[in-house]
Amino acid sequence: MSAAPVRSVAVVGRDAAAWILALGLHRALRSIDVQVSVVELPSALHPGQAYSALPSLANLHLLLGLQEPALFARCGALPAMGQQFMGWSSAHPAFVHGYDETRPAINDVDFVQFWALAQRQGLRVPFEEFSVAAAAA
Repeated sequence: MSAAPVRSVAVVGRDAAAWILALGLHRALRSIDVQVSVVELPSALHPGQAYSALPSLANLHLLLGLQEPALFARCGALPAMGQQFMGWSSAHPAFVHGYDETRPAINDVDFVQFWALAQRQGLRVPFEEFSVAAAAA
């Protein structure tokens, strides 16, 4: 006895994760004519919150065939230069993670290595102070 082929798949989820999964499944299964639908649960975001993502998400958008300018316009999205983290630990102050390129290497040694050594030797300047994106964020 053989089972009937799958003709439809439902993704149950919320926010961007559900839609990205559904699009990925749609693209992967379109050659065998499987219909993909989304059953969207209430958003986990509260009013005023934003869905943030690392710049590397652009690579996934490219693989899925999404054009970021059109996606941003449709969703009312804005590109982010960085993200502030606060309240994670009472022992550590808030900081901004800048989404810029890696700082230039010096003699083929990554800048972060020099910064870490300087920290051990007494430098009290946060890494974000060396980030153009963190300053812009």
